[in-house]
Amino acid sequence: MGWEFIPWYTMTDDFDKDYGVDEWHGTNAFIRDGDRVFRTYFINNRGDEQMGGTWNYLDITALGRQEELEDSPKTYPRTPPYEWWNDSIAVWSKTAGLQLINFTPGIRSNADYTYPEMGAAYKSSEWIIQSIKDFKTNNKSGLNGTIILIHAGTDERRKDKLYNRLNELVGDLKNKGYLDYANQEHLHNMGIFMFAFSIFWTYLWFAQYMLQWYGNIPEETIYFKHRVQGAWKGIFFMNIIINFCCPILILMKRATKRNYTWMTFMAVLIVFGHWIDFYQMIMGSIRPEKGTLSWLDFGIAALFIGLMIHFTGKALAKKPLIEKYHPFLKESLVHHT
Repeated sequence: MGWEFIPWYTMTDDFDKDYGVDEWHGTNAFIRDGDRVFRTYFINNRGDEQMGGTWNYLDITALGRQEELEDSPKTYPRTPPYEWWNDSIAVWSKTAGLQLINFTPGIRSNADYTYPEMGAAYKSSEWIIQSIKDFKTNNKSGLNGTIILIHAGTDERRKDKLYNRLNELVGDLKNKGYLDYANQEHLHNMGIFMFAFSIFWTYLWFAQYMLQWYGNIPEETIYFKHRVQGAWKGIFFMNIIINFCCPILILMKRATKRNYTWMTFMAVLIVFGHWIDFYQMIMGSIRPEKGTLSWLDFGIAALFIGLMIHFTGKALAKKPLIEKYHPFLKESLVHHT
C-alpha cells in the first residue's frame, strides 16, 4: 500500500504543544507542498485510542469499559478508569497459570496523574491516601501483599504531588503495624554505612591516584594518561562525581539519611557508580582510544544484577530474616541513634 514511503515521526519537543499532543496522546498527519506544510488530520483522547487496537474492542461491547467517566445507565457496573481492565487481566493470568506483577486494583494510588483542570476526574493526594486507608479497612487481608503504584512524573499542573507525601504514607503504614522491623533508626544507620564507605573508597582511590601520578613512573602514569586527558575523560570524572561528590553532598545531612526515597535513590546510584568504576578500570585498558558506553555494556550489567537479585532473594526466602530468641533482638527493635 506504499506505507513505507510515508514518513512517521515521534514528537518530543515544543512541536507537540503546537499541535495538541503535549498533554494527551494524539495522532497528526501532515503533507508538505514545497516549503509549506499542512496538517490534514488530527485525532486525540478517546478518538486516538481507536488507533491502538485494544480499547476499541471494549467500546463495542454491551457494557463498554465499565468506567466511572462513561455516560452509561446507573445500573451499569462502574469502576475507576482501568480498574476493571487490570482486575480482568489478573484473573486471566491466574487462569493461565501465569504470575502477574501489577499494582493492586482498587487502591486508587494510580490516580495521582490527574490535575484540577480534569474536573471530577481529579483526585487529590489527600483523597488518594484516604482511599488507601479505606482499602485497608475493607480488605480482609488489609494491605498485606498490596502493590501501590505512585507515578514519579506527573503533569506540571498537578501541584499536589503524591510522591511528596511518601514519607507520611510510609509512617502511617508503620503506625498501623506494617514494616514492623524497619524504622528510621535502621535507615539512618544504613545511610551512615553508605556514606562512610563512599568516603573510604575515595580515600583509597585518591591515594592510588596521588602515589602513581606524582611518582611519574611511565608504567604507572600510563594508566591515567587516556583517562584524565584522553577518550575516557568524561567517564573518569563522572566516576568521581557519582562515587564521591553525590554521597558527600546528599548523605551528609541527617534528614536525607532518614528519608526512604533519598536512600533508595542513593543506593541505586552508588551501585551504578561502582559499576562505572570497574568498567573504566577494565575497559579503559582494553580499548583506551574508545571511551563510550554501549547498550551491550548496560545489558551485561543488567543481566548480572538480575542474577544477583534473583539468587539472593531466593536464598533469603528460604530462611527467616528475624532470628528468634536472639538476646539483642529487643535492643535492635528499639534502637535509636
